[in-house]
Amino acid sequence: MNIPTLCERINLQPSVKARVLAFSDEFDFASVDHLLTGFRCYEKMPETLEELRTQLCDDPHSVKILACMLKASADLYELYRQKGIGDDIYFDTMKCYTRFIDETFRMTDRLYFDRYWWTTRQAGGHLFRIGELEYERKHLADRGVIGMHIPSDADLSPAAVDRSLQSAKEFFEAYYPELTNAEYHCVS
Repeated sequence: MNIPTLCERINLQPSVKARVLAFSDEFDFASVDHLLTGFRCYEKMPETLEELRTQLCDDPHSVKILACMLKASADLYELYRQKGIGDDIYFDTMKCYTRFIDETFRMTDRLYFDRYWWTTRQAGGHLFRIGELEYERKHLADRGVIGMHIPSDADLSPAAVDRSLQSAKEFFEAYYPELTNAEYHCVS
């Protein structure tokens, strides 16, 4: 997976996509690769993000951080494939970028990426969109738990939520068996 393909598959807004691709063509991602893969360690996400933001320096339109998050997410595609996780879950999960930019536009009338603090979860492979809800692999008091999140575009009808919960149960049994009997928590 590469950034242009990911941008296309998640329907990233055209003007945002153009800025991301222009930056990506000029940027040496190898200089931050250790940080992008650092998101895969759940406990280190905040400090890794802060180090990345420091290294990127001035980023008034958040294009640099968005491009880096997309690169980390594109690189994660291979891990999804190795585990056997389907493209539907991968792309549904990564559509968070488009959704967040749309949400910010509705609030500010600007196409702007402001959720980089949240997308470390997607870029690190800790959060998955399964049907209508998102599920986050977490640790709480030395045991695995699954945090549930409600995306802004979720269909919260009982049938849709039930399908999502059942699909999530099957997903974790198949791909993260250590979480088969984990508790589900939702604070949304």
